[in-house]
Amino acid sequence: MILLTLFEPVYAQPKDISSAKSKELSILTDDGKRFQVKIEIVKPPKNFIYKEGWRWGSEQATPKYIIRRIKAWWGSDEIFIPLSAYIDLSNPNDVFLKKQGNELHLIVKGGDAGSSYEALLIFVKAIIRSRKVIHGEFPDEAWEETKYSFNELDN
Repeated sequence: MILLTLFEPVYAQPKDISSAKSKELSILTDDGKRFQVKIEIVKPPKNFIYKEGWRWGSEQATPKYIIRRIKAWWGSDEIFIPLSAYIDLSNPNDVFLKKQGNELHLIVKGGDAGSSYEALLIFVKAIIRSRKVIHGEFPDEAWEETKYSFNELDN
């Protein structure tokens, strides 16, 4: 397994996630905290429970690769990322991490031609706030957006 960690103040970009099966990205925020993300991809198992389900990035019944897990940390604290943020993103190609104002953007690009997509996961500090997936060829006609809200008790 190859792990790649990039440290840049504004933008981090590894290429070709499918060749490594795992990528780590890291970016330093304005307040000095490190935001780190690890993405793991796998070939779906033969008995993949969702092989009949439609997903982004695959025109086949079963995609070549699926995202197994996305883990993230804000400093040393692990961030909760719901399965719904990535379970339907298949055949990922590139992953990017960048800052935009007070937001941190995790961008996953995947698929090819008619099945291409770009998924944007937006974090504000240690919390995922939204996800938007846009079709690569028909961005105005085919997209979906999810907004996340959590009980944020500090106890």
